[in-house]
Amino acid sequence: MKRQRVIIVAAAVFALCAIGIYILMQKGDAPPGPILIPKGDAPPGPASQAFPPAVTALDKAIDAVIAGEAPLQSMRMLVRSDEGETDLDLVGDGLVFIDGTQLRLTPEQLKDLLRIVRVSGFGAWEKSYGGPVQTPGRVRWGRRARQTLSMFLRLGKEKKQVRQLLGGEQFKGLPDLLKEIRAALAPLLPGGVQVGKLSRKEALEKIADGTLAPMALRVSVGVRIQASLLHPDSWSLTMLNRDKISVRVKGKSRRLALSRPECEAIARRVAGILAKADMDDLPFELQHPSTQISFSLHIRGQTGRVAAMTNKSPSSYSLKRTNPTVREKFFRAVDEIKKIHAELTNQEQQLSP
Repeated sequence: MKRQRVIIVAAAVFALCAIGIYILMQKGDAPPGPILIPKGDAPPGPASQAFPPAVTALDKAIDAVIAGEAPLQSMRMLVRSDEGETDLDLVGDGLVFIDGTQLRLTPEQLKDLLRIVRVSGFGAWEKSYGGPVQTPGRVRWGRRARQTLSMFLRLGKEKKQVRQLLGGEQFKGLPDLLKEIRAALAPLLPGGVQVGKLSRKEALEKIADGTLAPMALRVSVGVRIQASLLHPDSWSLTMLNRDKISVRVKGKSRRLALSRPECEAIARRVAGILAKADMDDLPFELQHPSTQISFSLHIRGQTGRVAAMTNKSPSSYSLKRTNPTVREKFFRAVDEIKKIHAELTNQEQQLSP
């Protein structure tokens, strides 16, 4: 009897152990449940990656904008390549020009770009990296020390520019940051305006009708009578930014006190005038007996620019290219822009005390 009891107890213990092992095995094979991530330990990504400590005033400004404590409208981001071309131009109302395409971003998309910048540590970077190209016995500056990449960021009163020079040790942070920004904007490119694929006439027409932003237009027209800036009829009109228009009257140049909507309306008018002229067929030199005209046109997102000037006797090559119709359209456009110049200067004189 005693022996039978021992056997029964042993069998019961063995059965319990087997049941326990089976239960443990079933738990190990069970599908995993949801993983709870505490705050601050979110997986990496532009919108959720933890920020490094804010050590600069720019870092704090970025944090304030992302948190909604400061306005986005003061934001400006500008990236230039080694040839001086603008790779990326962004303003706080969501307008972006990148690689020949115009995009419109939402406030949250702008904040996502700022998160990428913040995580990179841009605020604590040096102002420049690299240096001149070193050769035995001398140091070459000039073109050999040109910058290969630069990035400018402004938020309110805080601003910073970081430059990468051609020579010396190359800093990977700046190109890596630009690569991340491009990757974030890449899905939006198909829905943007492909400025680089438009002719100048088409681009000017789209600026005039509002499809392209007025800030895409950069134009300068200068007219000298008898080769003198001081002549009473000499004038110039320069538009290089969305809210900057400068005029020259009687040898004195000044920036007009206009609001951004007023500047943009003028840019659309000028674009409409230039769209009627044959900008793509304009020769570099034009003939005019007494008036010296210098003209420059550049549209953001397009490579190259249009430049023209008048001489009393241009080169024979230029004369061969000059089409009378093209010449007449160009001079007509200059006359129309002169009327805008007169309106602006008269308006300013009336407002002056």
